Amino acid sequence: MNLPAQRKSQEIVSPNDVHKPIAKGLATLDGQVELGAAALTEQYETLYRQAMRIMEKKRISERVYEATFGFEPIIMEEYHLYLRPGGKTFVSMVGPTEWGRSKLSEFRHIARIKLDYDHTWEIVELNSPEHFE
Repeated sequence: MNLPAQRKSQEIVSPNDVHKPIAKGLATLDGQVELGAAALTEQYETLYRQAMRIMEKKRISERVYEATFGFEPIIMEEYHLYLRPGGKTFVSMVGPTEWGRSKLSEFRHIARIKLDYDHTWEIVELNSPEHFE
């Protein structure tokens, strides 16, 4: 984040005036402004990253909630998101190694997912990133 250019105290008070209280005050002010601006910039960047993580979690959760559920998921439990041949998704308690051979070939395992306390979904293991693009 670039802040607008500020005049430095050296531009207001000549170098020969360093002993004057105004010059000392302006020099201190420059330092305080720079520190304050740097701290605010860091806070802004932290908040921005947090906002992006929240938006990503929302996007993932929307994709999961578009799927068919044949049960009520339990918070903090892991499940599996699959794609049927017709393009529909569903959530299952059955993992990809637990299906019989005939069923496993029918479904594409997209991800292992977990329901968080806030009812958003998190990806634990992603097998088909294109599904979440």
